Amino acid sequence: MRAVAFGLSVVGVVAFWVYILALGSYDYRGGFLVAPAIALIAAMLLPKMSGGVRSLTILLALALAARLGSALVRFFVSFGYYSDGFVNGLGGTIRGGYDAGRYHRAGGDFADSFRALDFETIANGLNFGTDFVEVFTGAVYAVIGQTVIGGFLVFATLAYLGSYFAYRAFVTAFPNENKTLFAVLIFFYPSILYWANGIGKDSIMLLATGLAIYGASLLINKGKWQGAIPLGIGVLGAIWVRPHIAGIMVLSLAVAMLWRAMRHARSNPLLAAVGLLVTVAIGWFFLNLATSFVGITELSVDAVLNTLASRQTSTFGGGSAFTPASISDPLGIPTAVITTLFRPFPFEASGSILLFVQASDGVILLGLTVARTKGIYRGLRMMGSNPYIAFIVIYVILMAIAFTAISNFGTLARQRAMVLPIFMMLLAIRTAPLKEPEGASEMESATDDDAPAGDASMQEGRRRYA
Repeated sequence: MRAVAFGLSVVGVVAFWVYILALGSYDYRGGFLVAPAIALIAAMLLPKMSGGVRSLTILLALALAARLGSALVRFFVSFGYYSDGFVNGLGGTIRGGYDAGRYHRAGGDFADSFRALDFETIANGLNFGTDFVEVFTGAVYAVIGQTVIGGFLVFATLAYLGSYFAYRAFVTAFPNENKTLFAVLIFFYPSILYWANGIGKDSIMLLATGLAIYGASLLINKGKWQGAIPLGIGVLGAIWVRPHIAGIMVLSLAVAMLWRAMRHARSNPLLAAVGLLVTVAIGWFFLNLATSFVGITELSVDAVLNTLASRQTSTFGGGSAFTPASISDPLGIPTAVITTLFRPFPFEASGSILLFVQASDGVILLGLTVARTKGIYRGLRMMGSNPYIAFIVIYVILMAIAFTAISNFGTLARQRAMVLPIFMMLLAIRTAPLKEPEGASEMESATDDDAPAGDASMQEGRRRYA
């Protein structure tokens, strides 16, 4: 009976595949050519990414499948739920799609420029924000062809890599904390899985965020300057998409690095002074970059507040509009953090299925936060010994302040995915320190500290996933 069921399943899958490949539009056919290519590459890389731990390899494979499946859902929602995107039914020309549709169409034009080596056209279109995503989409389409489904799958894979690097960051910064819980959250949590997905800024930003916080963990916790490579790539990617977020990344890192320098240089005031000067210089550069991008003409409290108020007005509209917190009063900052992480609340979700889904997501995160209160408290107490906690706290607060410029729950839900990978690290802090197995030698501890990311994952996997 099982053999018959398996045979019928295979026949059904093959028939569906043949049907898709027979469709006239390459938007569809291309997607079902890209999917096997991603699967083949994943089959080769996932065992290395997991450090050879079979159970972790399975988890990573399931996470990739979930991410790609979510990308298809996001595609149908973007082009079907929000707009009449399917002309003449499934298999016909695809139109609409709002932002994703814009990137798709512009990407097709830039793909022609890439193939023709027309670098002048590419350079003219290479500007911060939306223009960069159009050029980036063109670079993707130059390889896979102009297929919107294939594009969604490629961007989903980039977002998946962002979650993977965030996991690597947690393993590096908190080697004795709950890696299993964090892996489940970073790979399968609904907001991260759905919103940071598909063709658009959010997928690129999740990859940039993952790279940046991984590099930061190597610098802060291991003192390894090799961490500057993923950090630099991540910050550079964020600069092109959302420069103000890149500024927040660097400012948070600067504070954490200064914290680390002060801890390790009490006997060397000169080193602490140099660290302070470098921190101020880096922070000033990125602060100016961020303020110029968002339209702040001068660095003053009034200018910041006026700009945030202007942005609130521009995003206020539709059934998802709300009144954000004001940071003119310091008591508004905790409210901003709560709004960024947990809103909309269920009583604020009315008139939209997606708004209700967003509210359910916030309830889940709020429940997790309450359940993990002791772990969060312990994590905050670890700030003195682990500067990465300072990085997390400063990053979440600054992002919450930046998000007071958003007065639409739909926009907030998409951009929240840049905060959750950082905040969720606090949720995975254990309520009590993990007791080391008896007989563990100092040499084994040193080996764990110095091991590459994959090896550290393998050692941890043998303990946690076996």
